[in-house]
Amino acid sequence: MFLCRTTIFVAYCLLITVSGSAFDCQKEADDYCALNCFTNDDIQSKSCDGPMIALKGKSEKDDQSKFRCYSPSTLNDDQTEYVSGTCYCTRDSQIESLMAECENDISISTVFSGGEDGADCYRIPAIIKLPSGTLLAFAEQRVSDCGDNGNNNI
Repeated sequence: MFLCRTTIFVAYCLLITVSGSAFDCQKEADDYCALNCFTNDDIQSKSCDGPMIALKGKSEKDDQSKFRCYSPSTLNDDQTEYVSGTCYCTRDSQIESLMAECENDISISTVFSGGEDGADCYRIPAIIKLPSGTLLAFAEQRVSDCGDNGNNNI
């Protein structure tokens, strides 16, 4: 099943499938961090190493345990606990939701996301079901900006 949402500037589609093992859920969370944290300008400007690892833990600034995307250099040797450093980004509600859905045998994958394949963003997503039962998802790629009048591809 596909789920598509459109915000003012960004359209994104998610492919929802069945999965659910702890390994799969951790991989999905790590993939989320690679896409939504490691490409963050603030993280890149700090010369952080990757790939980012999703963990529930504390930070130097916040003593509350939250889901964060940590650079490996901020973690202990077995990458299970935060030690120190500023190469992380907090994504508590997003990863919490992703993990809950995954643990309930629902897997979510991003199909279209701004910043990929030379796109500033994607808009106007659509899904059709072919006679064979295959779902075909497509969206308008906005190359230079998210406005209506620009370099757009379908």
